[in-house]
Amino acid sequence: MFKSLEDFKLKLKEISKKEFVQSLRKGDTGIGYTLESLLGIEENNIPLADLGEIELKAYRKDSGSMLTLFTCEPKPVGGERDKMLLREFGYPREKENRSLELHCTINARNHNNQSLKLSVEKDKIRVVSSRKEIDVYWDFEALSERFNKKIQKLIVVEAEAMFHDDEERFYFSDAYLLDGFDFKSFCKLVESTSVTVDFRMHLRSKGTVRNHGTAFRVHKRRLMECYRTREKLL
Repeated sequence: MFKSLEDFKLKLKEISKKEFVQSLRKGDTGIGYTLESLLGIEENNIPLADLGEIELKAYRKDSGSMLTLFTCEPKPVGGERDKMLLREFGYPREKENRSLELHCTINARNHNNQSLKLSVEKDKIRVVSSRKEIDVYWDFEALSERFNKKIQKLIVVEAEAMFHDDEERFYFSDAYLLDGFDFKSFCKLVESTSVTVDFRMHLRSKGTVRNHGTAFRVHKRRLMECYRTREKLL
C-alpha cells in the first residue's frame, strides 16, 4: 500500500522520468499491465492509505477506442423487460442455438439497425424506437449510484506510445485524480455520442434470457468529463 497520494505521485514521477519504457505485454492490455508492474500492484486498484482503494486506468493518448464505464440495467426492473426487447428488436442466431439475440450499440444521434436510439431528458436517459413506443430508461439516481459504486474515484494515466524494433514503448506523461459523478456532463457526452450503450442479451432455447450486462461505454479521451473534479498528479 502507498502511504499517501503524495507517495503515489512521487512513484509516478519516477516512472515518468524513465520516458519510453518497453511494454511488458503485447496488445491493447500492455499499457495497463506495464504501468501496474512498474507501480508494484497486482490488480487495477491502487491502495492509498489516505484515500482507500482507487481504480486505475491507463490509455494511449492517441487512442480513439472506447472503454466500459460500468454496467447498469434500465428500468422497468425485471426479466419481462429483456423479453420484450428481444421479442421486438432481437434477431435469430441459429448457429449458437439462440432463438433470439440482441447485441447492438445505441447512441443519441442515429437509430441503429434495430431502430433503437438514446434520448436525453432532464433527469433520465431513455431508449426510443422509430417503429414502436417503448418505456425503457435510466434515471439519475440509478446512473449516479452505479457510477459511484464502480468508479467514484479514478486515477487516469495517459501515455505517449511508439514502436521501436517492433516492440511498443510507453512514456507515461500525464496523470489525473478524478472524483464525483457529473450527470450533466455525462448527458452531454451521451448527446455527442461520446458515451454509448451496448445491449448484450439472448434468449436461450428454454425461453429464459441470458443478459451479459448492459454497458455504458465512453471514448477514452472524454473520460475525464464524466467527473466534477480533476486533480493533476503528473
